[in-house]
Amino acid sequence: MFVPYRRLLFTEILDQPDAEAQSGRETRVVCLRRAITESKSKRLIRTLEPVDNPLAGEEKQEVAVPQQ
Repeated sequence: MFVPYRRLLFTEILDQPDAEAQSGRETRVVCLRRAITESKSKRLIRTLEPVDNPLAGEEKQEVAVPQQ
């Protein structure tokens, strides 16, 4: 239906958006991987941080346990 030259131009035109879409997908994948790594790092830091004891500066109150 097309002569070889037009067929080549036609396929180049059709392949161009695919290459742009692939580039966009690769960029999004890189950004998502970076975001996941950062969130994992932040979560690990929060896990390893010492937890403040709310009763550290106060006297501990004794809790009465009912005897049975």
